[in-house]
Amino acid sequence: MKKLELEKVAVSKNMICDIANLVENIMEEQEFLEGVFYLAEGGIGSILEISLVYIYNDFRHSFSLAHQEMVKLIGDEYGISIREEEYHYEDFIDERRKKYRYEYPIEAMLGVGEIIYDSRGLLSELKTNIMMDDSIDTSRMRTCCQIEPPISYIKKK
Repeated sequence: MKKLELEKVAVSKNMICDIANLVENIMEEQEFLEGVFYLAEGGIGSILEISLVYIYNDFRHSFSLAHQEMVKLIGDEYGISIREEEYHYEDFIDERRKKYRYEYPIEAMLGVGEIIYDSRGLLSELKTNIMMDDSIDTSRMRTCCQIEPPISYIKKK
């Protein structure tokens, strides 16, 4: 897969901190969370949209009302749109061959997106495999951008 040259959009460190705290709260609340990555779109002459993608190894989870309110507050404060998506990790694995399959648009999203949290390194491994696969179409990802500074999570000691 050819890596797209994405435009860079400068954002405030406060916004990055607030989104990172939001993700950290999810990580603490959701024991079945495998990882989180994000994808940024727009931001160059249009509203910036951040898609937070949560990858679970089980589907026994739910977002609290407090979490939903926090997402809305962050979006309103910074004039951005925050979309949250959830996927089950096993959706990416072909059990018969034990190889990754590329039937979902999520592969292009992960290929262009940035990993925030990866509990066991499985998302990083999947992203590496995606980046080496020339058959994955990223043409729909041309509206994506990179935000500076990037959203990151530093594990508390």
